[in-house]
Amino acid sequence: MEKVLFGITGMTCSACSARIEKGLSKLGGIKEVSVNLLTNSMTVTFDAEQINTNQIVKKVENIGYGASPKIAAAKKQNGKPVDTAQSEAHSMRNRLIVSLIFTIPLFYISMGEMLGWPLPSFLSGMENAMVYAFTLFLLTLPVMFAGRSYFRNGFKNLIHLSPNMDSLIAIGSGAAFLYGIFAIYKIAWGFGNGDMAAVHKF
Repeated sequence: MEKVLFGITGMTCSACSARIEKGLSKLGGIKEVSVNLLTNSMTVTFDAEQINTNQIVKKVENIGYGASPKIAAAKKQNGKPVDTAQSEAHSMRNRLIVSLIFTIPLFYISMGEMLGWPLPSFLSGMENAMVYAFTLFLLTLPVMFAGRSYFRNGFKNLIHLSPNMDSLIAIGSGAAFLYGIFAIYKIAWGFGNGDMAAVHKF
């Protein structure tokens, strides 16, 4: 029997870790699987004559997550130990910073008039509705890109018929984003056809 520690990426909730444990337990040669959500790691005890680390990694990837043996990952970094949890936390912090940079002005512009905040003249009034909508669209794109892992993991799990928290975020924000694009087209259509009621509505 061999016991190997793996680094796991893409987990966001306890359902993720439970799904990995359940999926790997079904493989022949697997003796024990223990997934730690807090450290983004997994310890697997297995029979090396029946299964190897590459097959374990492949199974985790098929389930919808990333995996790599800690020893192999360390060798890729010239012998330096790799802390998967710390790396994931650093990546999450960077994504949060990028999201905040664009979400704060996005919130200010979208909610400004309703809260009585002053807005630049080129974003105010019906005549500037298209500029207003397109500005919100451009500010949304970096936030969507920063959170792309939610869409990647969420839809992958959805395809595997095991939706999780990422799937809910991906569906909800994705639907809102697509409706926003639809609204921009309706605003443009309203201006082109002189239908200011449609412009105001969307």
